[in-house]
Amino acid sequence: MIVLTSSPSEEDLARSSDPPANASVQKPVEPEAFIELGRSFEDCSLTFVRFPGDAS
Repeated sequence: MIVLTSSPSEEDLARSSDPPANASVQKPVEPEAFIELGRSFEDCSLTFVRFPGDAS
């Protein structure tokens, strides 16, 4: 999960990175950059993440 926030507070940014979030991004953000960030997490999870019951 990627949290998109408008808050400039360091405390809010730190809290938005707590589980289950994988990252936090402060607005404004270019739409293309946000989409690319989402794709990079998707690539990582499809390549490296294993879930209970997955075949090795």
